[in-house]
Formats: sequence, C-alpha cells, structure tokens
Amino acid sequence: MKFFKWLTGSAAGLMLVSCVTINIYFPAAAAEKAADRIIEDVWGPATSQPKDEAVPVPEEQSGMKQNEAQHVAISVLNWLISPAAAEVDLNISSSAINANKDRNALYAEIARANGHPEWQADIQSTFARRWVSNAAAGWWYQSGGAWKQK
Repeated sequence: MKFFKWLTGSAAGLMLVSCVTINIYFPAAAAEKAADRIIEDVWGPATSQPKDEAVPVPEEQSGMKQNEAQHVAISVLNWLISPAAAEVDLNISSSAINANKDRNALYAEIARANGHPEWQADIQSTFARRWVSNAAAGWWYQSGGAWKQK
C-alpha cells in the first residue's frame, strides 16, 4: 500500500513538472519595425520622421494585480521549468507582399506569410499607428471616421 501511494505521488509530481505551456503572442515590436520598413519603401526615407517621435503603445492591463502568493508561485515554477522565449522577426518579403497595392490584402498576406492569419487585425492596427506616427506635420489622417491634422 505504501508503494502504491509513493508511485501515485511520484507520477503526479512528474506530471506536474513536465507540463509545459507555450503561448504565442502577437509580436508588436516586430510588427512596428516591419511597418516602418514598408512605409519607408512607400514614402522614401526623406519623409519619415525621426525615431524618437514614435507613438507609445499602451501596455495591456489585466485589471487585477498579482498578489504575493502568485508571484512566489510563478517564481518557483520559473525556477523548476525555465520559460521559453523566441525572437520574432516578422517576414515582410514575399512576392505577394512586394507586389501588393491593396492595404487590407497586404495585412492579410503579412499575417498569412508568418503562419498566423489571426494576426491580421493586430497588423492592421499596428500599421495604422505607424502610418500616423511617420506622417509629416500638417498631414491629414482619418481616425474613428473623422479627419484630423497631425
């Protein structure tokens, strides 16, 4: 009976430490760099703004702060199982992307070329922010249905 409890406990412990979850998040920074490269190709380097005028991207807030117990639990799990991270470089160089004149098709093609068609809306909003950020002072842009001047 003790052996059975020991075996069950060992198996449960082994399963606990062998569980790995990999989350793939939208690479906002890589998308901004890709958008800037495409915008520079469209407008040319003379019209792009200096890099220090970038539009700040608001960080997601869950509305709930982690309490101390969660922080300790996450630290212990990170010590037991090292978190995996991957560097993302958004691929913007396929023949369909280079020949694309329709923006919506461009965003869909970038998302598809990177194997994540569900990223199309995120790519579109990232490009919109970067188009406005890279626009010269005095240029007009449409935001929320209304036209505004930068």
